[in-house]
Amino acid sequence: MVKGMSLRNAVKLCLQKNTGFNFNIELASDLSAQRNVPIFWLLPKKNDRLDANLLNDFRKGHRSYLPEFVVECGEKEENVYFTVDKNFFIKDTLNTYSRDLQKHRTTITDVDEKKDLVFEYSSPNIAKPFHIGHLRSTVIGNSLSNVFSFLGHNVNRINYLGDWGMQ
Repeated sequence: MVKGMSLRNAVKLCLQKNTGFNFNIELASDLSAQRNVPIFWLLPKKNDRLDANLLNDFRKGHRSYLPEFVVECGEKEENVYFTVDKNFFIKDTLNTYSRDLQKHRTTITDVDEKKDLVFEYSSPNIAKPFHIGHLRSTVIGNSLSNVFSFLGHNVNRINYLGDWGMQ
């Protein structure tokens, strides 16, 4: 997406550049990226149906303005569907956060004061079945431990089997 521009404005600009038409764009209520849902309804000024050629032109030219989306046309050619391009999103996120980790590290305040930290996580009741909730606690605890360890703190991790419950 063009930096500093909202998705709605980027779509409008892309449509204007690729089709020469100005559209009203309405935001849909469901913004799920997992399903193919209409994020925007494109409403031509004259309430005409969108021409198939116009939609194909838009699909071909959208990458320069909206590289992070896959664009598909609806069956009735009344909607254009935007879904997040997972491959682009993953690459962009990894590139953004893997560039110069030391630079990001030095922007954190209070790094000079190293602390001894103890992270205790995952306390399942060993008398009951282990379930996904325990895994969640373990992942969160380990992630926080990794972050503070990266910041230079002395981190001790304890995976404590706490609640013995009823045997």
